[in-house]
Amino acid sequence: MVMKFRFLVLLNFICLCYSSCVFSQTMSNVEQHLMSLSSAEKLLYLQSISTDFSAASIIEQAKYQHELGMVLEENKQLTSALKAFSKSIDILSPVTDSTRTMLVKSLLERSYVNYLINFEVDSYCPDRKLAVAVAEGIIDVDVKIRALVQYAFCFKEKKMQLSEGLALLDDALALAQENQLPANTLGMIYNASGNLYRNHQLYDQASEYLSNAYEQWASVNDYQDMFNMLHGLVATSIERLELSQAQQHVDEMFQLAKQQPAFEDFIFFAYYNAGLLANANKQWLKAVSSFEKAQQLQNNTPETFFIKQSYQQLILLYLRNNDPEKILLAYEELNRLFPDYVIEHAGVLAAIAYAHGDHTETSKQFLLQLDHEVAERRLFLKHTIHVNTLLNRQNTSELDKKLLNQTIEIQQLQLANQQAAQKRSAQLLVVSAIVLTLMLVLIRHLFRNRRKFQKLARTDVLTEIANRRYILEKGEVLFKQAKLKSERLAVLLFDIDNFKLVNDGQGHHVGDQVINFIVNQTRSCLTKECEFGRLGGDEFIIIAKGLSINSAKALAEEIRVKVEQNAKAFFIDFSVSISIGVVSTEGFENLASAIAEADTMLYEAKGLGRNLVVCQN
Repeated sequence: MVMKFRFLVLLNFICLCYSSCVFSQTMSNVEQHLMSLSSAEKLLYLQSISTDFSAASIIEQAKYQHELGMVLEENKQLTSALKAFSKSIDILSPVTDSTRTMLVKSLLERSYVNYLINFEVDSYCPDRKLAVAVAEGIIDVDVKIRALVQYAFCFKEKKMQLSEGLALLDDALALAQENQLPANTLGMIYNASGNLYRNHQLYDQASEYLSNAYEQWASVNDYQDMFNMLHGLVATSIERLELSQAQQHVDEMFQLAKQQPAFEDFIFFAYYNAGLLANANKQWLKAVSSFEKAQQLQNNTPETFFIKQSYQQLILLYLRNNDPEKILLAYEELNRLFPDYVIEHAGVLAAIAYAHGDHTETSKQFLLQLDHEVAERRLFLKHTIHVNTLLNRQNTSELDKKLLNQTIEIQQLQLANQQAAQKRSAQLLVVSAIVLTLMLVLIRHLFRNRRKFQKLARTDVLTEIANRRYILEKGEVLFKQAKLKSERLAVLLFDIDNFKLVNDGQGHHVGDQVINFIVNQTRSCLTKECEFGRLGGDEFIIIAKGLSINSAKALAEEIRVKVEQNAKAFFIDFSVSISIGVVSTEGFENLASAIAEADTMLYEAKGLGRNLVVCQN
């Protein structure tokens, strides 16, 4: 009886081992077989063999669900993919040493599907945070780095936590360098660093890291990631006002889309970025055409965030073109595709209200958008100061560490000098070179920060145009150049009619909105030959190169009319207009005299009833 029992136990053990081996081999065969199938065929095949894995080992069941999730994602069945990855995660819980690596992979993939579905940090980041914690105990360095990099993306919207995201990427980079990992791993880390800097509005650093990532992936012909980097570089170049560079990136996106037709969403994003660039160049019709072409290709991409963005961009462009019918068509199509989507952009809501003929709601939403922009500018300044302080501290900390290491080295060298006097000169040269290098690094860092603060010192905080000091300094330079070269130079001086009544009656916050409205309307009329600044309060100055007195008067009239006409849609309870004095600097000894004459013309316009342009005889 005992022998029979032992035999049964042994037989059961052998069967279990054999079963595990069979399923392991089966899953391996499944993965190989999938490589030869199309996306639709992969899904049918996996669904047909689902029962084969119901009695498999935990790892094999999880691998099956994970692979099913990947194929469902490939077939754009995101909700079903989410369920498959969740099943894999449930199977692997609670975590053990043998299941850690697979669990991290499934957590990261579920996070990515959540990202595709709603683009909300609070939705996709909890899985990434857990993946980093689970990855602490695994040997697979690639998976560990991937977890660190993907979690770093979660700090893109937390304005005061840039250092946490950078710390994760520092850990990932150290692991990659220590293990001599290939170019695509370094590209992944540089990409995350670039996007983190971009989301924190540090565009110089963002451009540097995204370019590095592009080079790493180009070295291994990773076309998907090369294209993704170009997508980021277009946005970064636009923010840096390097529009010709942005055009080169867009051209390369179209070239890759043509050369690699297997990547279906390339052409969608090429047109999407072309639309962004045309918008930045104020080429409204070209922007409309590009975004409309992107919409026609929206089925090529699972990234619903950018589809929604393309519709919102078109709504704003249709508003610029005064086309309420197309605004409503775009809005209805957006609602049809994404019935649960809530539009939060006040400018888009204003456009929709305008298309419905609701001018009160239009004004309300435009004022909300102006409030939002003012708040964003103030937050940007606050954030810029915080980030500069953070980077200064990091740089100082790094220098402190280097100096400490150099101090130790110096002490060691001094001890060696006592033992070998003949080496003293060489050692002193080494120490001097190190100290000199550190000083040069520090000086370079200080000069960079000085340039940043110089820019802040030149800019009016409310409007982001030149402040009084800088516009007058710039004007003096232009005046001297014009006089030396016998070139034309015109001065346009203007202020807001009855602005004190607006401030007293409506409040200073509305006054700020009026000022920003005037600035935006004026900017849209100016060329690159015009310098525009705020002298203080509601008084502004334009110094225009190459304009005759008649051309300057025509420019002033264009600005005055634009302000008068567009103000009616923005401000319901009161009217907004400006008076402008125009002079040519010819015949004046200095800029101050020309400005004084323009001021006289301005007050003559006030005396004649306001909302006028008065020009020097």
